[in-house]
Amino acid sequence: MRILFILGFIYFSSIMVCGQPKLMVQSNFATMPLDFLSPKPQIALKNASCIKILNWKTLSLTTIQLTGLQISSTSRDGHFTAFGSATEKMFAIFVVNNISNAYHIIKGEGSAHNIQISPNNIYLAIEFDEKIMLFELQTGKNLGSYSKKNDRFRSCAFNNNSLLVFENREILFLSLPSLVVKEKITLPDVNVSFINNGQFYTYEFKDELYVYNADTKQIQGKQPIRGINIPASFGSSISLSPDFKQIGIFYNHENYAFEVSDFNSGAALMRKNLSDEIKEKMSALFFIIDPQWKSFAIANKKSGITLYNLQTGEERCQIYSIGPADILITIPSGYYMATRRGAFEGVSFEQDGQIFDFAQFDLQYNRPDLVLKHIGLSPPETIEAFRKAYERRVAYLGGKPDSNDHNVPIVQFAKELPIFSDQAKVEVAIKAQDAKEILDVIHVYVNGIPLYGKAGYSIQNRKTRSFQHSINLALTPGDNRIEVEVFNVKLQRSQKIQSTVRCETPMVKPNLYLISIGVSQYSESSKNLLYAGKDAQGIHNLFAAKTDLYEKVTLHPLWEKDFSPSNLEKVKQALMQTKESDQVIVFYAGHGVVDSALNYYLGNANLNFNHPASSGIRYELLEALLDGIPARQRLLMLDACFSGEIDKSNAKRIQVENTVVGSVRFRTSNLGMVPNNTEYERSFNLMREWFADLRPSTGATILSSTSGLQQAAEGVQWKNGVFTWCLLEGLKGKKADTNQDGMIMLSELRDYLESAVTSQNRQQQSTFRSENLVVDWRVW
Repeated sequence: MRILFILGFIYFSSIMVCGQPKLMVQSNFATMPLDFLSPKPQIALKNASCIKILNWKTLSLTTIQLTGLQISSTSRDGHFTAFGSATEKMFAIFVVNNISNAYHIIKGEGSAHNIQISPNNIYLAIEFDEKIMLFELQTGKNLGSYSKKNDRFRSCAFNNNSLLVFENREILFLSLPSLVVKEKITLPDVNVSFINNGQFYTYEFKDELYVYNADTKQIQGKQPIRGINIPASFGSSISLSPDFKQIGIFYNHENYAFEVSDFNSGAALMRKNLSDEIKEKMSALFFIIDPQWKSFAIANKKSGITLYNLQTGEERCQIYSIGPADILITIPSGYYMATRRGAFEGVSFEQDGQIFDFAQFDLQYNRPDLVLKHIGLSPPETIEAFRKAYERRVAYLGGKPDSNDHNVPIVQFAKELPIFSDQAKVEVAIKAQDAKEILDVIHVYVNGIPLYGKAGYSIQNRKTRSFQHSINLALTPGDNRIEVEVFNVKLQRSQKIQSTVRCETPMVKPNLYLISIGVSQYSESSKNLLYAGKDAQGIHNLFAAKTDLYEKVTLHPLWEKDFSPSNLEKVKQALMQTKESDQVIVFYAGHGVVDSALNYYLGNANLNFNHPASSGIRYELLEALLDGIPARQRLLMLDACFSGEIDKSNAKRIQVENTVVGSVRFRTSNLGMVPNNTEYERSFNLMREWFADLRPSTGATILSSTSGLQQAAEGVQWKNGVFTWCLLEGLKGKKADTNQDGMIMLSELRDYLESAVTSQNRQQQSTFRSENLVVDWRVW
């Protein structure tokens, strides 16, 4: 088990707007350049472990992980991106519009310092300690190398017809692909840098910046330094616009400024002086300018990426890298938008000296619609879709954050909790009060798991506005994040208090309780399935053999007719005997059906498909297996139609002509699901994708094979359900171990299934009904 903290280095920032709580940002260091990519508008964020590509139009985020990521390059047309790991000696080439899969992988030699793509997308050059190696971009074929002549080798870049190399006061023009020196230019003893993929080279001489065209060897422009020294590594601080009309220079001396000038005349167009706060954060810096976006952006180690308006110099937004696969975007007014885990891991608030987690004010300040409107790069329809998604979220959570009634209950720890404990239990004393209303229910969470179940600890019958309570709380080895909140009878919610206790008792192997459910044979034989029973048996056999990870594996197979309410009750009783450190995994494969009220049922052997309420198993009964049990590592997986959350306000049942198409069979009756309104469907999906679900839950992660409107497929090509086949491949084939550390964490499995299922069946998208954002744990 491990708490989901930020990977790598951590940076804390804050945004304070008058009258608002202070937004605190916790972020990875941004350690590499950023790029604007084609098709625009896309931006690439890079750090030592991954590259993240954000499309402002669709708001899609693609993440690629590569250990030790240090160098990268994007082709001039933005179509290809190449990046490499100097420590792993691996270099991956991607097509930007299909960046989820590597075009090919190249193995290098030694430590690499630079990587470049030729303007015609034919060649790739990688600079190592002692030589430059040339490859064919689209095949990875090694075409040869150029050996360095001395220690003053500085850099290399392509221009249209040559590979340019700067060493020992000379720019060498190497022919392609032979890498023979065909021309050289001798320069003063200056620092030369190549910009715009080798189209130009620049150097500073006698208070002026000279820019030369690498093809014509003629001076293209000359910029006065304006009395401020350019830093020694000024090459990374110069950006020339693609149309060659504007040049941006970062000055790093006393004033810390960005200046954008007319490239031909040298006239200053815009100057941006950085604030003292940004100066303090300044470290390694990268700078890019793009008039098509009317933006320029800077990236440095400590404050992520800041995007500015090119015409006014006003800040558009701050973009932070959060963890291995998430982002957070803030604007000066204090509003933000983030991926689900990005908000959880990257956002907290400070108010009146107290620190609160993201959930306390997330409903009020997590406003993608306002953020995108302020940035001004997304189309109106995208902004409107996020506005509707926000409104749907407010409705789902049962109220607006700006209510005029500011009375809320108050809860606090009656005594301070220890930071460390060598005991397996800790006393948690709490007191709650409300100035006006009767207290209703108290919720206590440990690593996102509700101690008293989804419903909480009810105190309504006490008819009191003040209550004290003491809990002898069991701890598990490692970090135990303890949270408490209270509601009054008007459903007004207190601010959530939290404290983390690190339990230093020895780590122990967990016990696994596996409930495998599979139903292929039904009383209505025309609805029989081929592989649901096999799915359950496959999961059963897989985990039964995993004795290295668990102290003990307890199996509860509920196959075919054994899947019944009475047997579920027996399983529940067994799960109530688990320990806090144990793991419980529930797996179901079979039919998923919806009644006329859009309630969801799982198929048992005697299911009446026309009237599932009369004999089917309500989904809530299966979910309840995981509610209120001692075990804190809980997972439910569903391989059935309509297994994702159904938006009852915007869905309807329709007749389906065929449940079998060729060799593919769907796990449904002759009823399908469609949205009433496609715009509402989009807003619902955006709500699920971008906003953390703050509703009370069992604390379990619940993975589903489909969305709430999709059918789950099985077929002879998989000899399983698609979801189960991907699940087995991800675990036993270790394909879900995306960081290749020998362990498959629950978060890795979830992300793997989201992409793998769709790659097998494009009509099916694995998703989740619920997820525990607080804790990640090893499933394989």
